[in-house]
Amino acid sequence: MKSHAIFALFLFLSLSVCSFSYGDFSGVITDKSGSKVVLDKISTKTITVSMGESSRDISLSLIKKIEASDSGIHILLQNGKEISCSSSSYIKGTWELGEYSLSLDKVQSFIISGNAKETVWKKPDGAVVRIIDSKSSEAEVYGFCLNYSYSYWMSNCTWNCSKSTTSTLNVFPLNINNGTLIIPFKDIKQVTEIKAEKGYSGKVSGKVELLNGKVFDSAIGKFGNKKISEIHGKTFIGNYTLDFKKASTIIFLHDKFLKCGKKYGRWEKKGIFKADVTGIKGENLFLKDAGICSTSDSGRISSINKTLNITIGESKNNIDVSKLKTIEIKTEKDGKYSKKHSVIITTQKGSVINGILNDQNFISGFTDQGYFFYGKLQDMKKIVFK
Repeated sequence: MKSHAIFALFLFLSLSVCSFSYGDFSGVITDKSGSKVVLDKISTKTITVSMGESSRDISLSLIKKIEASDSGIHILLQNGKEISCSSSSYIKGTWELGEYSLSLDKVQSFIISGNAKETVWKKPDGAVVRIIDSKSSEAEVYGFCLNYSYSYWMSNCTWNCSKSTTSTLNVFPLNINNGTLIIPFKDIKQVTEIKAEKGYSGKVSGKVELLNGKVFDSAIGKFGNKKISEIHGKTFIGNYTLDFKKASTIIFLHDKFLKCGKKYGRWEKKGIFKADVTGIKGENLFLKDAGICSTSDSGRISSINKTLNITIGESKNNIDVSKLKTIEIKTEKDGKYSKKHSVIITTQKGSVINGILNDQNFISGFTDQGYFFYGKLQDMKKIVFK
């Protein structure tokens, strides 16, 4: 009796963590030539469809009927809802003469039957958003997360990280003051007017409105040396994927968030000083718990340095940052393709030192609102230590 109870509990937990249960599907499929085939068993479990600019995965257990016309593919779900989309997924299975395969774009009608039933959908943890893409297609997306270039997705590691590492970064990168200001999802109301520049740069801009009413109209999406490439999440029909540049509006539905706290991954590191930081374009930020820092290839802050390495005359020097009053940076061409970054340093005692920055250093710190900022020291104009 006890073993039956344990099995029942295991079965309940299995169903509660899976989106759907699969059984044996059968169906009648008619292609566009009018040829009809009765499939004894359908091996396809999910189909991938395009809706607007996004890609969706739909479990066959949710589908009652599929019809195709010149205007696209029309799917009738088991719950009565209808979806219009396009797809080149294949329906595969067996019939009386052997194996069968047909692309959905060649289907006239497909009626599905079987013992597969939809179970309770367990909504994933994280932010919930309403996304409108550039073709005005809308979707309510759960477990919203950003996929960075080089498969830098849902993880605070890169390249050699374990596939089981899924520490979602619940933050959005704003590219202001020649650096990156990291805003937690929990503070964002919406991101609107998302637009990608044409050409090689791939720069994306948009308006980020916070819950406190503050609006940033700036470049968005660059995180260290990485750029947002895709949006990922789940809808009630399955996985959701959208090219970030093809998003138009992202509205954060805070009342539906599930366990979505502030997670910076491994970027957040406290420094040792306060400073006014002025970018090349004249933008100014006051940073506390700031520091001169090093980063990995992922753009992650790897260490806070107490010294700054510069060349003075013919010698290389590690200068104690705590003894500095100001740093002024000037970028000059050094040959056809390279640049050099000269600095004028004023010490706390009033001495003035001229030199050249040797390494690609970053400055990082926290704004008065508690948002983490970091940017290349070479891209700043002036730093005044407090």
